[in-house]
Amino acid sequence: MAFFAFLSIGIALLAYNYIFWGSICVILALLYGVAEILGYSYYVYITLLLQENFRYPGIVTDEPVTKAEKQPLLIRINTVRITATKEPFIAKDNFIMNTDDSAPVKISYLGDDFIKWFLSKEEQPFIGSTLKYGKLTHSSSSDQILKELGSEGLAETTLTELFSLMKIQKNGKRGSLLTNGCANIFFIRDVTGILRAVFAYCRGSSWGVGARAVADSYGWSDDVRVFSRIFGFLF
Repeated sequence: MAFFAFLSIGIALLAYNYIFWGSICVILALLYGVAEILGYSYYVYITLLLQENFRYPGIVTDEPVTKAEKQPLLIRINTVRITATKEPFIAKDNFIMNTDDSAPVKISYLGDDFIKWFLSKEEQPFIGSTLKYGKLTHSSSSDQILKELGSEGLAETTLTELFSLMKIQKNGKRGSLLTNGCANIFFIRDVTGILRAVFAYCRGSSWGVGARAVADSYGWSDDVRVFSRIFGFLF
């Protein structure tokens, strides 16, 4: 009888300090004991109920095993508002290597590719925007990040937005941009219209800015921060 079987197993498990499984077996014994008193139909009902809903070792169900949901590449952190500008943004007049206290932004490094692709760029007056930013859950390439964002239109930002955020944190104070030496990634079109991965990082109180081709084989570690349009991340 199931009552005596589960009861004896439960007592044995409790004797060896398997409290959880011993208690489970005692409870099952009580359930079967009540079922046997009430009649065979209740006995069958409890057996079927356990097989369908109570998952413990030894019970096999025919339900399909579902795979764990795929972890997203980007996890949202927050949003940041960029104010409008009235004048065109001229890259060479703003991205200047200058670490004096009087500099709008203390910049100690500009990468060769950034200079080649962006320093001659001009952007029209800016109407303002809200950007969304998040972190990578694992190392990834620029191309994979773009695919996660959904489209180039959602991923694309501007030099105006990047510099505006750098200006707010010009001395390395905390804010939307990371200031711990890790990269802040912005996807921006260069002077010829090609979308590039521009990155800015802060070490101490000064900034460095560089750029990579989206198809670059070098990946990004999971401690970077990615900025995109408000509908850029999928949640």
